[in-house]
Amino acid sequence: MAHETATLAAYVVNLKYQDIPAEVLDRAKVLTLDFLGSAIRARSEAESTPSILKMLKALALDTKGESTVFGDSKTWTPAVAAL
Repeated sequence: MAHETATLAAYVVNLKYQDIPAEVLDRAKVLTLDFLGSAIRARSEAESTPSILKMLKALALDTKGESTVFGDSKTWTPAVAAL
């Protein structure tokens, strides 16, 4: 099992959208919406959000950047947006 990435890449390259079963597409849509909803809500309501924002301010990392975060109108640096 030394070539897992190459095997997966070859599979994906040859995969056609119409070959994906409808139930797989439906499940992927539900999971994507679930993720987005959780991410947007967590941005403002997670217990850790206030602490993280205070830490960013204290370290002067709350500056404007070119990256966005779901549920936030402010832009961030790429490293902070990934956080």
